[in-house]
Amino acid sequence: MAQGGVYSSYDFLRRCGVGVHYVSPELRPGFNAWQPLLGPVQSVPRSELTALCLVIEKVEAGGTVDFFTDSKITKDTFNKGVERARFAANSELWVQLFQNIKDKHITVQVYWMPSHTKDDPAKKAKAPLWMKEWHVKGNDQADANADMAAALHTVPRDTAKGPLKVVSNLKLMQERHCAVAKLFPARQRNTVKNEEQMPSRNARIYKAIRDSPHIAVQNGSRIHCTDCNMSVSVRATHLLDILQAPCIPECKHISYPVGNLFTHVTHSVVIYGGVFFCTACGATAKNKLVKLDRPCMPVRHGTNYNLTAYKFGRAPAGFPGWPYKHVTSCLANVRGTIQAAVDQLAVAQREQMQAVSSEEEWPDSDDSGPLLSPLSPDGSSSEA
Repeated sequence: MAQGGVYSSYDFLRRCGVGVHYVSPELRPGFNAWQPLLGPVQSVPRSELTALCLVIEKVEAGGTVDFFTDSKITKDTFNKGVERARFAANSELWVQLFQNIKDKHITVQVYWMPSHTKDDPAKKAKAPLWMKEWHVKGNDQADANADMAAALHTVPRDTAKGPLKVVSNLKLMQERHCAVAKLFPARQRNTVKNEEQMPSRNARIYKAIRDSPHIAVQNGSRIHCTDCNMSVSVRATHLLDILQAPCIPECKHISYPVGNLFTHVTHSVVIYGGVFFCTACGATAKNKLVKLDRPCMPVRHGTNYNLTAYKFGRAPAGFPGWPYKHVTSCLANVRGTIQAAVDQLAVAQREQMQAVSSEEEWPDSDDSGPLLSPLSPDGSSSEA
């Protein structure tokens, strides 16, 4: 066990003692051992650990040790193992302890029990179920041994008189300062709310994107508009002004079905040698969409291999055997899909006009002819 001595409240005067007592369930007289805690670090947890180290040093190889302590931190750290103890307080003692246990092949069990349960019924109520009377007597005797070691190691009274006088004077000064501070009138609390702080730049950019007439998409460090193909850096000083400017769409392109997906309407798609090709960003697809189903990010700076290949009539990247045949069948499927969508829209508009004519006595919409003319084989519309 461990004790901090007479001046345990002052770390610069504290001198700890280490005490150990052997006791058996039959309460046969055992051995007692005590010593002062060596070294400049004088703390009760270090003393508790030193008591365990002292026992392990005296036990013969191959022995078994049941160590009972009232220091919970010692019990918890020991049960967590050497790897955790390497980073705990007093790690050099922990490493030495585990090394001795390993070298001497000792079996060690560490148990925790509350201290001074004989005089404190509340502590006795929290005691573990295995604690018996002989545990309490053994713990009290170990504390007595530690007190004896601390008393032999205590700083002499004449030496401690000077530091204790300084501490006493400091306490008086602190009490006087507190008394003077209480004489001042209480400060009035500031009930006026502080002015709203200006939001950060990121917050203003987020709000500008949310309220902007542009369909803004951020790609890395740039923000693009999928309608007007506007592009601006997020670090630009005029970013907020551009986001608040009106959006004037350049054009709306046709969405082509590829597999189970459709190309995004922002792409300017052409059929280039049997490959779906965007002339703005250089994205390509044949049987599966990879980039064409996302908003178009036109190339405004630098070069693009596919756009250069398209300009000079060469094969785009990733399509061996280009150009491909059967382009007309692919276009036919596209035209068929577009024609079906146009017919469906015409039926919906016809039904809407019939509902309106019944209320406002409009002419019958059946005699008005088709609202949307079908597509010709080349993809253009024709009127009757």
